[in-house]
Amino acid sequence: MTFHSVFALVVAILGAQETTACVTAHSYMQNCIFGGDGLSIQVFDNGHEVCTLYSNRYFASDEDRYYWDDQHGCSGGWSVSASHNGQSISFTAANGYSNQLTLTDTHNTRTYCGSAGDREIHGIDYESCFSDYNGDCAGQAGCSLCDFRAHC
Repeated sequence: MTFHSVFALVVAILGAQETTACVTAHSYMQNCIFGGDGLSIQVFDNGHEVCTLYSNRYFASDEDRYYWDDQHGCSGGWSVSASHNGQSISFTAANGYSNQLTLTDTHNTRTYCGSAGDREIHGIDYESCFSDYNGDCAGQAGCSLCDFRAHC
């Protein structure tokens, strides 16, 4: 075996170990006609936060897609994509491993956004938790819903 083939094998083994990390995420989406629709996401790799993300758009729909990378809230080469009011998240880790996260818990609530004359305007808040079940999350604390807060 040559040095290069041994080196390639070691890199492949180490890379495979990295791809089984426990990736979890928390998202919070607030839909209100006043002030725009805000989406906050936290992504964790083995319990360490690798992305803290926020985007605000006016008149966002559940079909809007959001993208972030290491220039916009993620560290060390990570990137994240979200859609469906923050209830669908995919990621690419710094080592190139990509996956769609599995939605593990979610809830929504009607929220007061303001009033127009004597009429109240309401929106919907969504909060969701995710895990990468292709990863190894044994013994790791997963995501927990936290009463519609942007960050837990």
